[in-house]
Amino acid sequence: MNDKWLVKEGKEWVKEGIITEEQYNKILSKYPDSHSKRGTGLLPVFASILIGLGILSFIASNWDGISPPFRLVLLIAVLIAFYAVGHNRLERGNPALGRGLITLGIVSFGAGIILIGQTFHFVSYDARTFVIWSIPALLYLYLLRGKLLFFVSFALLTGGQLYALSEFSSYSYMILILFAIGLGCFVYTSKEKLLIWFFAGGLVLHLFFYALTLEDHWVWLVVILVGLYAAAEGLKENLASPLRFFTAAAAFITSLILYFTLTNTSSSLDYPDPVWFGIIFVLLFAAAFFIKMKSGTLTSFLKMGVLLVPWFYLSPFIGEFSAGIIYLIASFLFSGFVLSEGYQKEERSLIKWGIVLFLLVTVIAYINLAWSFMPKSLFFLIGGILLLALYFFLQKKKRNVLRKAVILMKKNKLRVWLIVFQVLVLTGIAASYYAADYYGKEIVLETKPVDPPDVFYGDYMTLNYDINDVSSSLWRGKPIKDPTSVYAVLSPEGGSYQVTKLTEDRPDVSGEQVYLKAKASPPMEGILHLEYGLERYYVKDNTGSDLEKPQAEYKVTVKVASWGKGVIQKVELLH
Repeated sequence: MNDKWLVKEGKEWVKEGIITEEQYNKILSKYPDSHSKRGTGLLPVFASILIGLGILSFIASNWDGISPPFRLVLLIAVLIAFYAVGHNRLERGNPALGRGLITLGIVSFGAGIILIGQTFHFVSYDARTFVIWSIPALLYLYLLRGKLLFFVSFALLTGGQLYALSEFSSYSYMILILFAIGLGCFVYTSKEKLLIWFFAGGLVLHLFFYALTLEDHWVWLVVILVGLYAAAEGLKENLASPLRFFTAAAAFITSLILYFTLTNTSSSLDYPDPVWFGIIFVLLFAAAFFIKMKSGTLTSFLKMGVLLVPWFYLSPFIGEFSAGIIYLIASFLFSGFVLSEGYQKEERSLIKWGIVLFLLVTVIAYINLAWSFMPKSLFFLIGGILLLALYFFLQKKKRNVLRKAVILMKKNKLRVWLIVFQVLVLTGIAASYYAADYYGKEIVLETKPVDPPDVFYGDYMTLNYDINDVSSSLWRGKPIKDPTSVYAVLSPEGGSYQVTKLTEDRPDVSGEQVYLKAKASPPMEGILHLEYGLERYYVKDNTGSDLEKPQAEYKVTVKVASWGKGVIQKVELLH
């Protein structure tokens, strides 16, 4: 069926004598209906995705009954099959199905990393799984240039950052680099408006995540936003505009958070050093000021500037509550500026945003200031009246304004190497286990477990070893202020191994001694906490509790390779 609009309008043109019936038919024949073809073309894509997910879920459900070597072979076979058929479909002129199958190959690569890691009890305390997983996704994005691959890369990098924050309270700078450069370079040359806006929003979100890791000093986000706003001026307008939008949105949200925080005496801020904060802020603010002045758009920057000024430094002089009120006034001013600009330019989208922001500030201010002292019935009554009044006022103003504002690259050699890379990663994970198992020295450690679930792996036992907490006197290096890589020398004592020495460099051991690479946290009360990557032991779903016994003691057999890598062999109850 031809495009509905063209069919409908064409008939009207024929009736009005603008074109003849013959011309109408010729026009229709030149514009075949792409929508129906696109719709039917998606059917095999969805079918392949469902089949692929069925295969992966079948493997996962029968995982426990498959031997470790065959698990590796099976995962590699599935991965290669997805890529091979996907590339075949691309070469035969079916890009949608080809990209869909290649996406399944990327998914199976990540699933392989997780499942192989579970098989051999490998533990990662950061986002490296997602870093490795995202590399082929980004390379395929540049190779095939499709929306689906962009969103897969976006989801992997953003999801990986969220996972690192939620599970390990850490931030991955490598993920930020891959996101900013990997996706940034792609959208910089892209004409897809949707992808550009997703990237801009995602970049601001990643920087917001980083600010959260600064804990009490999260207000450094203000400086980050000023820097991002200044950097946006050196980019093409198709990318600069979304970056400015999301920077302004983040500044607005930050202003509201600071208002709420400062006006509630139960929570106070620990401000950064005003000297360094001030120097960096002034330099970046001045850079943005002069860039905008040179381009003739200084007014738009000054409108957002009211949100970016660090008013919280006025707290020692006027009090935190008064400083919070300044942030409230700044938020009202900003929403008023957006509304005013929308009316002046007769731009409907700006008017809508201005209305939303103005109502949001009003509601938050009303709830925060009136809830504690006003009778609740009166609170809701007055609040409703205020919102209705605002609605009718803004709608009246709004009625007066009406305005409405794939290149496929084929590089067969690179494709082959991409697949080889992923196969080598999966093989390498398994090989590292078997190498440690074959060459390693067997030692015994004592521990007591608990059994929490892992969102990606299933059930596991968290193992708390005697060697996890050691005296800080064993460390002779520089004071440990941040998580630091160290080497722990273990010696047999009373039937199990204990830490007898900590070194900064790879140590020499002799006799029954072994060493493990560990991550040391800053000492507390003379105790150093060490993590060896041996703190999780994966078990079948819902079976971890079988090993848990109150007041029980456990024996963990570990093979330690000569290069400091340990792998768990088994966990047993002592009594």
